[in-house]
Amino acid sequence: MKTNRLGIPIIFLICLGSVLLLSVEIQEKYVVEPIDPVEETIEYHPPELFLNEDKSVYDQDSDGYVDIFEVTVYPPDDIYHDLGYINTNINYIAGSYSEDTLDPQARITLQIDGIDYEGTLELRGQSSRLLDQKSYKIKLFDDVNAFKGMRVLNLNKHYKDNFRIRNKLAYDVLEEMDNLIGLRTRFVRLYITEGGKRSDFGLFTLVEQPNKAFLSSHGLDADGQLYKAEFFEFLRYDGVLEASSSPLYSEENFNQHLEVRENPDHDKLVYLLESINDPKNNINDVITHHFSRENILSYVAINTLLDNYDSNSRNYLLYSPAYSHIWYFVLWDLDKTMREEEKEHWSFGVSNYWGVELFNRFFRDPDNVNLLVERVEEIYASFTPDKMTSRLETYAPIIQAHMIESVDYGYFKDDILDSRHRHPDLNTLDDFWDKYYELAYLPTENRERFYRNLEKPYPYFIHFEQDETAHFSWDLSFDMQGDAVTYTLLVASDAAMTDILYEETTGELSIELNTLPEGSRYYTIKATDEHGNQQLPFNQTLYDGTIYRGVEVID
Repeated sequence: MKTNRLGIPIIFLICLGSVLLLSVEIQEKYVVEPIDPVEETIEYHPPELFLNEDKSVYDQDSDGYVDIFEVTVYPPDDIYHDLGYINTNINYIAGSYSEDTLDPQARITLQIDGIDYEGTLELRGQSSRLLDQKSYKIKLFDDVNAFKGMRVLNLNKHYKDNFRIRNKLAYDVLEEMDNLIGLRTRFVRLYITEGGKRSDFGLFTLVEQPNKAFLSSHGLDADGQLYKAEFFEFLRYDGVLEASSSPLYSEENFNQHLEVRENPDHDKLVYLLESINDPKNNINDVITHHFSRENILSYVAINTLLDNYDSNSRNYLLYSPAYSHIWYFVLWDLDKTMREEEKEHWSFGVSNYWGVELFNRFFRDPDNVNLLVERVEEIYASFTPDKMTSRLETYAPIIQAHMIESVDYGYFKDDILDSRHRHPDLNTLDDFWDKYYELAYLPTENRERFYRNLEKPYPYFIHFEQDETAHFSWDLSFDMQGDAVTYTLLVASDAAMTDILYEETTGELSIELNTLPEGSRYYTIKATDEHGNQQLPFNQTLYDGTIYRGVEVID
């Protein structure tokens, strides 16, 4: 095994140095000219509250250590089930799943370092339940004798992460960050014994459960509000996100946007949403009154460097102390970070958050964009290739001993090495380690892409209606530099937009056609500024298992 190699040719390092110098030049030149404000200013100007997490909580965990979990499953009875039943009753159909309390459970004994814990085991996750290797949740019965202070143990398999370390790596770096709250993580090798047969389930990442115990152990307010974003764009959501005392309130409907984790007193949240969605309120005053600006900037900056694109309207937590009106973003579910994809679409940097009302208003102020540029540079100091390589070298022996030399390798081989049409660059284990160490350079690439994307117009939605004529329309594409933007309508017969049947460019926000060309099935509208920087719309189309970004169906 090659734990001390970079796996990167010398010529790549030379190119990387040139790119870094270019980045510094871009950063120095990048100053956004203010656009005349159109908002009124509200009266309150209280001082911002800074986030003080007790970082000593992370001293309980070691990045290079693996816990051996020995689980013994009790025989099923009227309440509990066997493992086969649990793995096949996934409670996930058509994008929705049951509450965890409704999932079938197995009664278990968990042994760690010779200590026995009694509890239950069930599936966890959403669409990951459909995968061959499952993720599990263990709930211990005893609050007092919990494992390292945790009674709920989330064991994440990260089946779609070839290296099984992205989530752990991201959270480990997060431990060093001010103005951000992290979650404790540990590597776990899981063995399950049932009916006298012991089976190896391979490598997992244990991720701390965000609950009262989590808040308390991190030095936060255990009585505070804690929500998990399911689909939340900081809109008002009248009739859905309401105070629990409202006759319109429905916990089920509420949880479709924000899952209530702790403290179901929603009055403060409703006040927040009304402030954000009132156009008379100056957004900077709203931020000062309701948020930590430092936390918001750090949240967007670290997600940008990690390319954590699935973090705009979901996969994060919102926390507010019960004694305060300030809200904080907490990162959650980081297994999709540092992936070599989505390189040219809008789902990166500021534009990734443009569909969220809070961020849309906040980043229309060029001063806030410039503050984000500064924060990206500050946080990047923890993501340099040298520091990333050092972390990867720490994890490499764990991957070798607990992923490659476990049951995981069989799944990896079947899904990756024997599927070369999907992974043409991962044909051998040498390829695996080369790609593994290249992870060290992805935050640097993401940093450069961040600067490039700042020059582009921002994304927008496109629309189509047909009666006597075919009417295409779209929202205004905001340009941070104030450049003139033109729009090009493309109509095609295929979702890949290779067979173009009609093309027209305009400076307006709509185009009307008397008739559509024969065979027209898909369309897109590209925005281009006066310097040639292009942007695609938010819309996307799924066809034959492939997502086509910026493309819509003509119907």
